[in-house]
Amino acid sequence: MLTAVIFFTMFEGWSVLEALYMSTITVSTVGYREVSPPSPQAMVFIMFFILAGISLVAWAGWNAAELVVQEQMLGILSRRRRARRLQAMRDHFIICGYGRMGREVAADLRDHGAPFAVIERDPEAVAGLDDQDILYVQGDATEDEALRQAGIEHARGIIAVAASDEDNVFICLSARLINPNLLIVARCARPETGEKLRRAGATRVISPYVIGARRIAHAVLCPRVADFIDSVTHDQRMELEMIEVHVHEGSQVAGRTLEQSRIREESGAVVVAVYRQDTGFEINPAPESVLDVGDELIVLGSFDQINRLRKLSGERSG
Repeated sequence: MLTAVIFFTMFEGWSVLEALYMSTITVSTVGYREVSPPSPQAMVFIMFFILAGISLVAWAGWNAAELVVQEQMLGILSRRRRARRLQAMRDHFIICGYGRMGREVAADLRDHGAPFAVIERDPEAVAGLDDQDILYVQGDATEDEALRQAGIEHARGIIAVAASDEDNVFICLSARLINPNLLIVARCARPETGEKLRRAGATRVISPYVIGARRIAHAVLCPRVADFIDSVTHDQRMELEMIEVHVHEGSQVAGRTLEQSRIREESGAVVVAVYRQDTGFEINPAPESVLDVGDELIVLGSFDQINRLRKLSGERSG
């Protein structure tokens, strides 16, 4: 444009306004009305000027189209890679809903090294998950197709923390029908929905309001105990964890008493309780308590201590 304005003012004797006007209608190929009949040299210049303008516009359009196509192709390839990784997952957890609670659950699972995938319908909520290397399905968790895309047939458990209790009920019902052996944990906002969630297939129903109220009361009545529990379960600076370890057949501890198993001496972990399917919890088990196959040990210890105990119990180290 500047070159054309300079040319018209110098060689045609037009004013700056007339030159700018002529340059504009020429580059835009409008051809509305000429200021005055151009000279032969101006005709040649205008022809080249129009061709240059058309070429520039065509080049810009081509690059814009190329960027759009490239972005679409990258999106398609990214979705295909994500779908392959999702179908290859085994023994993982599926988080249905990536709101405030879903993000907290994901952070805790990641801290413990547990594999998981997310199902969320809101595109804004999943926008940054690729950068965090979090596998996800953008879809409705109440639909079977979204659950299957997340690998529900091979999942270890599903966590229903969708925006409404109604959605969570439907998620539990669908998940239980697809995978009858699935561990299902569901959030319950209203007390009257708890029984519906259990009937729909939820293994455990969690009410954030009830748990929050109990924690507040506990913090008031036993503040040091509350601080200790928070430190053990949430403080990453502490090297202690409270976790469950299963007793497997053929392990060094199966069929032995707690004293004979020498768990404390060989692993360093402390057995806080033993859970048995028929009798429930045995808190602070006695040394003569027998550890049977299928028992679950609630233990307190560091990451290394718990891994040593897992080897003793025949469980794969985490």
